[in-house]
Amino acid sequence: MSKNLNFETYLLVSPKKFLVSVKKNNFENIYQQEKNFENNLEVIELNKLNDFLNENI
Repeated sequence: MSKNLNFETYLLVSPKKFLVSVKKNNFENIYQQEKNFENNLEVIELNKLNDFLNENI
């Protein structure tokens, strides 16, 4: 028996936070993780984004 599973993956990158979210077709949240920064990042540091993605993918 085979089930067709459909998920949507979202990535938010902003100076205040990074957020990754996985949702089902009906927008039910399956997974969500975010990292907030105390100080707004004027320039998004790619090494921090890379670390966040490695921890959550």
